[in-house]
Amino acid sequence: MTASAATPSWTLAGHRGTCRLGSCAASIDLDDPVGGLAVRSSPHAAAADQLLGLDLGSRCLPSDYWLRGPDITATYEPNDARQLRATALWRQHACAGDIAAWQLIASAQTSLLDSDPAVSVITRIAAADSSYLVRSPAAASWSQLRADELPTSDATTLLVLRPNAAAVLVAAHP
Repeated sequence: MTASAATPSWTLAGHRGTCRLGSCAASIDLDDPVGGLAVRSSPHAAAADQLLGLDLGSRCLPSDYWLRGPDITATYEPNDARQLRATALWRQHACAGDIAAWQLIASAQTSLLDSDPAVSVITRIAAADSSYLVRSPAAASWSQLRADELPTSDATTLLVLRPNAAAVLVAAHP
């Protein structure tokens, strides 16, 4: 039996990657990792959601980037006092029907003992009705978000429901 190479799910033109999952189209500018995936749930969507952006604390351009199967990966070299080197892998998941799913796997390292290697994942979604989930060892509870409010820092899941548009679920790995 011969193994065949997987066809890349992403296409790459310069530093811009694009992919399509069902009726959703996503693109990413690897020169702007904080912008993350610009996802349009339909060709008629008014604006794109920005999902899974990676904030490295300062502007970094990719030193290397590549496609492999369902993944688009970029490595960002240090350009600030933290001497942070980060690798970001955005993975497209095969889903049924009109469901689309992406995952960000981020890795950061530094050679400095007193440096903070923390990075943030940024998501911006146009929302009419949203809720977030806080999980604790004792229980899990959903809370409504007002339009001018952000989820609490212990939120693990965000659910955005929109009339006549795609719902969005964002979940952090524990």
